[in-house]
Amino acid sequence: MWPISAIHGHGIYELIDEALTLVSAEETKEEKIPSMAIKVALVGRPNVGKSSLFNRLVGDERSVVSDIPGTTRDTIDTILKYDDKTYLFMDTAGLRRKTRIKTRLERYSVKRALRAIKHTDITLLLLEAPEGITDQDIKIINYAIACGKCILIVVNKWDLMPTTSKFKREYIENIRQRLRFASFLPVITVSALKGEGLKQIFAMLNTLYQEYTLRISTGHLNRFVEEIWGKYQPPLYQNRPIKLYYITQVDIKPPTFVIFTNYPQAIPENYKRFLVNQLHQLGFKYIPLKLLFRERRRS
Repeated sequence: MWPISAIHGHGIYELIDEALTLVSAEETKEEKIPSMAIKVALVGRPNVGKSSLFNRLVGDERSVVSDIPGTTRDTIDTILKYDDKTYLFMDTAGLRRKTRIKTRLERYSVKRALRAIKHTDITLLLLEAPEGITDQDIKIINYAIACGKCILIVVNKWDLMPTTSKFKREYIENIRQRLRFASFLPVITVSALKGEGLKQIFAMLNTLYQEYTLRISTGHLNRFVEEIWGKYQPPLYQNRPIKLYYITQVDIKPPTFVIFTNYPQAIPENYKRFLVNQLHQLGFKYIPLKLLFRERRRS
């Protein structure tokens, strides 16, 4: 039993939260989504042009299969086909800083947007070219990476910026400097207003999904890392050598690898980052990877 006030709106959103757990709305939607669909969450701060880009992407020149109403009135999940690929685009509410969220409806919309990131394959983060990347955008990126998601950074309103290739190079480099923890993320520029650069969005979505579902054989992995381990061994642990026995890929979405060792708790963070950077060379150019360490049981 939930006490509510329809006139004043008290308790409505708490009731919706509880209803979602009972009805399992996410599972209901999954039944209508083709299993091979590439799921994309379109996210960003308010007024960066998300609606304009969304309307361009699902425009009349493409085959819109269906519109699936979301839980809230600000979300429409659209299935469409483009170049023989099926996509599910989830248009979400603009994400503000917590201190600027003033209404319960906006709070719920933000929660819905974060849920969309968690339940899709790729987070398409839209930036506004004149403003550039902000601290809030970086928080969204950190959240998506923590969820193990691919991220495509799309800079909108590029028609308002200088057209020289030098300016574009320096602009993107500035974004990468802000994202030193994830400088591998792809960055492209578009103009939703003029419809420029949209094809490269679909091309990059396909590339990201291919990497996201890529599997590397155990034999190939170990041949690759044996040479690396031979040159760059981890430091000693309590005057004892850390032995790296073998590596295997255990999952995709995101690609997840396990290294078996004698002291998994002793692997330094900088050495972990080094190994992840090496694994990116195996065809994982643009996506985050997950690397785990397990102790090999003595027989």
